Amino acid sequence: MRVYPLYWCKKCNVPLLTKKCDLCQGDKIIEVKITPPGDVKPLFEEERWRLYQLINEVYGKGIASLIIPEDKIVLLNKIPHVDLAYEVITDGHIMGLWKYDVENEKWLFIPHLEGARRLATKRARKWIMVDRGAEEAISEHRRNLLAPGVKDFDHGIASGDYVYIVNEDWKALAVGKTAHDFNHKMQEKRGMIVKIKHFDKPREAEVLDKGATWDDVIRANKTFLEKREKEAIEFIQNICANTNKPILVSFSGGKDSLAVLLLVKKALSILDREYFVLFSSTGIEYPETEAYVDKILEKLGLQSKTIKVSAFTNFFDAIETFGPPARDFRWCCKTCKLAPAAYAIKKLGGECITFIGSRGVESIKREKQGAIWKSIWVKGQTSVSPIYNWSTLEVWLYLLKEGVELNPLYHKGLERIGCWVCPSMDLAEMEIVEKIMGEKWTQYLKKISEMLGLKKEEEKLGLW
Repeated sequence: MRVYPLYWCKKCNVPLLTKKCDLCQGDKIIEVKITPPGDVKPLFEEERWRLYQLINEVYGKGIASLIIPEDKIVLLNKIPHVDLAYEVITDGHIMGLWKYDVENEKWLFIPHLEGARRLATKRARKWIMVDRGAEEAISEHRRNLLAPGVKDFDHGIASGDYVYIVNEDWKALAVGKTAHDFNHKMQEKRGMIVKIKHFDKPREAEVLDKGATWDDVIRANKTFLEKREKEAIEFIQNICANTNKPILVSFSGGKDSLAVLLLVKKALSILDREYFVLFSSTGIEYPETEAYVDKILEKLGLQSKTIKVSAFTNFFDAIETFGPPARDFRWCCKTCKLAPAAYAIKKLGGECITFIGSRGVESIKREKQGAIWKSIWVKGQTSVSPIYNWSTLEVWLYLLKEGVELNPLYHKGLERIGCWVCPSMDLAEMEIVEKIMGEKWTQYLKKISEMLGLKKEEEKLGLW
């Protein structure tokens, strides 16, 4: 899978898509060593609030502003994990890992070294101070921490906690997880008490003075974003210039399809070529998405070009026949979304070019299918993605550059905008869905649990 690097201008304190900053043309640009493939996005309001609350709860009141400053750009990099997990990035550093703990059904924030250095400046909770011998063993030889090397520690630490290690000068040098019998070993002054995860020689935290806005980020990446847009528009125009087939743009209300819609609108207005916007209403979309789609199409002046199709089958009735959809049995997509789309295409003549917001970074399957492919489920449809090789951050920055209104569900912390019953969602997302859909989600979960005979624990783990 393609890897997308992340760069940072330390002078302007903004993230960059390339090693060039359009704001300063300077040489203080570094690469942030994020986890591949580089699925980076902004930290939205609801996410910021939840992360802020968590950090303050675990490490002490007022500590969160050290990790996610309000006057600076904060990014999240989604990484491979059993559920949902993000690297938290600001000031050109990974501050820590924000992940959902499936076993304990809660979110955790685990500091990386730069985060630990900031925690140490305020002597935040979860610290362990070591002597000179242990400091050298850890920072130079990556040894785990043994009880005899401890000089002092936060007595609120429990077994299984993530802690940061400081030297006698209160400089952080490591982060790790305490042993399951931490308190017992500390009493006996023997044994390994912390398994080290991150380590380095102790030094001061690097806190950049300059604040930044998203407008700064757009201006810093202006050249690259304009280049990406130009390439996509030319790609769309070349595709359309060589066909007489009807042109569709599939719009779901999500960020990727919105980017494609804007690109196609620009490209085909130049060609003066007719096209239609296709929205498939499955009956299980979020109410916010249905309202948003109508609103954005009106703002873009595309109501007259819109073909809105609805599912032939009621999803909740179909459950009685097919059973609840599962990750490896998503009959709902074909029944509620693709079948109506196929019918609409048949009415247009049976063949079409459909522009879709599909990107290679989303899955190995999508990476292999390329930017142009024949649909196996919708006969006569050739699917085309002009943003196939765009990173997640490129999509977000492009939308911010265009100043277009985003689906409000992103601001509520949803990672993906789709059907609210989607079996592919993470367990962490289910918590958000429950807040958004309320009793509807509770009743749906109860229904499928009864159908499958799930125990309460199996229901919580999404084992349907």
